[in-house]
Amino acid sequence: LVRMRGMRFLFLVLILISTGQADEDDPRGTTTNTTEDDGPALTTPITTPLARIANKPEEPTLVTLTKCCPDKHSLDVSNPKHPTCVIAADAISPFTEIRGLVLDSNNNAQEVEIKLTQDSGKPFAIPPCSSDFEVHIIEDSASVEIRDTWVTVNGELVTSRYEAEFDHGEFCVDRDVEKHDIVAVMCNACKQGIPCINMCCPHGHAFVDNPDYDYNDYNSLYNICQKKEGLSYNPVLWDHNDKVFLQTWEKNNHFLVVGPKQTPNNSMAFVCPPVPDSKEESGVTFAPTDLGTFHILINGNLQGKDIIPEGTTEKQTTIWNSENFCVVFGTAPDYSYDSENDTSTEKKEIKEAEFTYMTCH
Repeated sequence: LVRMRGMRFLFLVLILISTGQADEDDPRGTTTNTTEDDGPALTTPITTPLARIANKPEEPTLVTLTKCCPDKHSLDVSNPKHPTCVIAADAISPFTEIRGLVLDSNNNAQEVEIKLTQDSGKPFAIPPCSSDFEVHIIEDSASVEIRDTWVTVNGELVTSRYEAEFDHGEFCVDRDVEKHDIVAVMCNACKQGIPCINMCCPHGHAFVDNPDYDYNDYNSLYNICQKKEGLSYNPVLWDHNDKVFLQTWEKNNHFLVVGPKQTPNNSMAFVCPPVPDSKEESGVTFAPTDLGTFHILINGNLQGKDIIPEGTTEKQTTIWNSENFCVVFGTAPDYSYDSENDTSTEKKEIKEAEFTYMTCH
């Protein structure tokens, strides 16, 4: 009987030890503290590895893209209109972590970390373009330049040249063989059969007086491109018979509005083409919209009609092709001849900024 009682006592002790060990090993368990007056027990959660993992930074979103060139090749972009693949002994993969974008339904953007990965179904290919290409530099986190190109978490391309609503179409990514920058190659949208209208300043910028202009500084800019919230250009296009195309012509479908890249000093970034057989640099001036009727035609050209140049009485019509004018939101000077004898400031106070044109000369 004594032996049976001893074995029963030993069995109970083993059960208690086993139960206590299980509580210690259970990461979901709790410790119980009892007060001296045998009041209510206090339970304290045990810190577990699972809680530490929950605070771990989020991994970058994986974005699958096509490489432009085969392995051990990089991209020669010395001629950006026609980039080519070249063998590179030190070829670096473009598939790495960079800053990307998340766009909401209103095209509001937020920067996030993404990681580019290669498309196994289409590992490398340059888009089939009917004409010229465009090369856009995707600046990574080490870049000190102003960013103008992004890849979204959905694998789409966004550039400052076009508006956010524009579908950039098929593109590929690779490394520049010279600078090793990650670049995106797409078809030149302005060479695909629809007209493009150039902005003088980047999208959403107005051409304003420089508040920091220094008269004694030769390099100081009198006017600069400045960000202006809610600024969007929706032009009206006309045919050659002065008929408005309002219902059938839509932006980003029948024509494009393209903007230049923002410059570090916020200068006007639109550049006029060089003048043949001339050593002088071409520049831009405000179009004399108060001396005639100006319309953008459906082919993307600017028409100035019924203009009476100074010193003549005959009306003239002038056409500027799309490369020789740009659209700007600003205040154009008054070119009317009557204003030369008007010394009052009334006109300057009344005249407000608006979308107008600047032409190459």
